[in-house]
Amino acid sequence: MGRVVVVVFCVGHQVDFGKSVYCCGSWPGGWEIPTRMFWSHGHVWNGAVAVPIPDDSVDTTSMTVEFKFLVGDTDSRGGPRGLAWEHFCGNRRLLLPAQNGALICIDTTWDNPERNDIRGEQTGWSFPVTVIKNNRVVQLRRHVVVDFTGFRYVDVYRTASTSPPNSVLYCHDGQNLFDPSTCASTGIDWGLDEALAILGSNVLVVAIWCSACRYQEYSPGFINAAGDAYMNFVVTTVKPMIETDYNVHLPPAQTFLMGSSMGGIISLWMLCKYPQLFGGAACLSIHLILSHGEFVQYLAHHPEEIPTGKRIYLDSGTIELDKDYPPLLDQLSHLLPDIGYTMYTSPPTTQESQPPMALVMVWTNHGHNEAYWRTRLHVPLAFLLPHT
Repeated sequence: MGRVVVVVFCVGHQVDFGKSVYCCGSWPGGWEIPTRMFWSHGHVWNGAVAVPIPDDSVDTTSMTVEFKFLVGDTDSRGGPRGLAWEHFCGNRRLLLPAQNGALICIDTTWDNPERNDIRGEQTGWSFPVTVIKNNRVVQLRRHVVVDFTGFRYVDVYRTASTSPPNSVLYCHDGQNLFDPSTCASTGIDWGLDEALAILGSNVLVVAIWCSACRYQEYSPGFINAAGDAYMNFVVTTVKPMIETDYNVHLPPAQTFLMGSSMGGIISLWMLCKYPQLFGGAACLSIHLILSHGEFVQYLAHHPEEIPTGKRIYLDSGTIELDKDYPPLLDQLSHLLPDIGYTMYTSPPTTQESQPPMALVMVWTNHGHNEAYWRTRLHVPLAFLLPHT
């Protein structure tokens, strides 16, 4: 990613249920692909874009951006539908600082396009998001975090409890965990909030959205260097932000990772590379066929890189993409007893739950998407998280 300014637009506007506000603008692809904004209390909509700094702005201090709002259906699959432009005829205009990595927040009003209040450069920005689904109301805090791709969203979810959390769970593909409208592939979320409520867990969830370079970022560094950049972003930017903003400073034994498919790969690899920070990883439908099994081959030749004293959950389905996983899953699981892991193929009892331990499961007739993962999510959560 080249030089960019990250701009957060904030606008108040009430729309019908099932509708969302979108933003288009003069950044690359900005007029063709609307950027979805997110509703929060008071009918305030927030959304972020990464605006490239033109090459001819190298020696200047500002640049001009044009933008406009739309209203359309809230639909993650196939893009928004039924879009209607705001009534203002012309484009809104902004003069932004041409400062690489700057985070600029813009307060604007729907009815007065001439009013665009620039709050100036921010060190961070977050806003509340309310998700309504299945007769449930889920409250998230959505952070706009500048990173090596420009920016990404990081959602924070707190289970209902009056006491401080006893664990922190860092999850990849955060856009798929709570809100079906942000799950582009299936329109079905993991139902993480529902699973945690059933278990009665007292946990702070950090849901890190993926970028357009997901496959590269979730690969180990020896396969793609973007994996190292992503891991560095999580441990040097996201984790310190969470610890400061939410006043949680828990030891590794109470700090965990979770992901599916390629997210499972990077979860296990982060546990290997940062054992001093994390106490376990849950890897659902872990994509072990990556690079023809190169990840498993690497760990087989370097078993010393697998940390001891942790909780590791690995699983696979048997249909769709998952049908090719079980043989490699078996190879990977056979590496763990030699470094001291107690192995389970069904959930252990609470009394037995002492690391180092690994739970490896193959789910018959389970495939490779969120609809399957949500049906078995309670198993890795109960295995990883402290019992209350």
